[in-house]
Amino acid sequence: MKKQIKADLALLFVTIGWGSSFLLTKNALNDLETFNFLGIRFLIAGALSFLIFFNKMIKIDKKTLTIGFFMGILLYLHYVLQTIGITITTVSKSAFITGINVVLVPVFSALFIKKVPKRSAVLGVVFAFLGMSLLTLNTGKFDINWGDLLTLMCAVVFAFYIILVGKYTLQVDSISFAVVQILVVGVLS
Repeated sequence: MKKQIKADLALLFVTIGWGSSFLLTKNALNDLETFNFLGIRFLIAGALSFLIFFNKMIKIDKKTLTIGFFMGILLYLHYVLQTIGITITTVSKSAFITGINVVLVPVFSALFIKKVPKRSAVLGVVFAFLGMSLLTLNTGKFDINWGDLLTLMCAVVFAFYIILVGKYTLQVDSISFAVVQILVVGVLS
């Protein structure tokens, strides 16, 4: 099998997993309170990651720990906004609005780190907001609920998170950096 086909299949499976996670989260929240759900999810992931990467974690330096801690707070904010938002809005709107972070990254990069986006990124931003408008229009009225707004805030936070991860992951051990963030989300939840 060619590399391009493998890459396309991997992207397809990641997309299916990402998209289905919204439905699974919404269903899980029928039985669990938001912070219990997040706590269980991230503490299990953090504990397993810590054990798997134990040798890296015992050698973690102060810079990785400090930056990982602060990035973990940002990641926590993202997941809280997204998880509370999905309890109020629909699964499809939550997934779409969360996905807007992909087009916000080039916009925020242009504004804050002076990296000019490509024309395709600008068009992506325009079409994403047009699509969000079409999803939220209901019988001719602009129908945005509190869950939509929380999810949009989640997308904004996550866009900043992506930019900062791109900056800091080059300065620290990326595996330890990720494990610290997961543990911070679990503990804060």
